[in-house]
Amino acid sequence: MPCSDGRSAGKKVLELRVIGIESGQACGFRKSVVRNIPVACACGLYLIPIFGWLLALAVCGFEFLLMLGNSSGWRLGDDFAGTIVIENRVGSAAPASPG
Repeated sequence: MPCSDGRSAGKKVLELRVIGIESGQACGFRKSVVRNIPVACACGLYLIPIFGWLLALAVCGFEFLLMLGNSSGWRLGDDFAGTIVIENRVGSAAPASPG
């Protein structure tokens, strides 16, 4: 569940934060929903026995391969929402926007 500062509980523990690429501001609710559409689709497919499990695995595998193939390591959901995950440590700067 996203928090108001662009971090879930897990991201707080790992000191990560989701920000908008263009604005550099914390990820809002709408962008968080868009960012998690691929994961939600995989979870929905998992409810269908056997065939759905295979499709869910394919969706997760596809997203993983895209993440590995992307030089920035972005997920498909990050591309959809225009977000990026950054370290939230003191003195860390936001990365430059692509392109």
